Amino acid sequence: MTIVKNILRTPLFIIIKMAAVYIVGKYCIFAFNDKPFIWSDELTLTGWWTFILYLIYVIAAVIPPDGMDSSPLFIHAEVIKTINKKRFDFGDKIKEARGLYHSIPKFIDDVFYYEHKPISNPLEVIQKAEAFILVLNALNTGSADQLIAKLEHIIEEAEYMLENDCTTLIIKASA
Repeated sequence: MTIVKNILRTPLFIIIKMAAVYIVGKYCIFAFNDKPFIWSDELTLTGWWTFILYLIYVIAAVIPPDGMDSSPLFIHAEVIKTINKKRFDFGDKIKEARGLYHSIPKFIDDVFYYEHKPISNPLEVIQKAEAFILVLNALNTGSADQLIAKLEHIIEEAEYMLENDCTTLIIKASA
């Protein structure tokens, strides 16, 4: 069932759904007004428009995106850019400890270290991440699910920080 759900949520399938809604809607309007509905003409016209929209989609997909996580869907790309801009506010997950930290490079005795300071407000991070999840759910695309999983992991780490005392870590940088 998940495979079918993911296929139905792909941007390529949206065009087919639009064509089906158009045909059904136009048939209902013609039937309500007692006008003749010529299936061959309407299917041909809808087929051509579907082909043109797929051509536009393919051209948009071939154009190099701004980033590796971009999508030809404009709204989705804007949401990804916004989330990536807010990533600094969320902090980074590091391997040595639980929680979200900002990495600050520094030298101690001429040795390069990373000082990881905990994020200042885990509750705000949780609220922002939940707001982004609501927006991504509204987009209803398969690639949004990957971002939702990352944001849910960020929420888990921020909740851990609320429950436990996360202190500043200093970790020696690998050479």
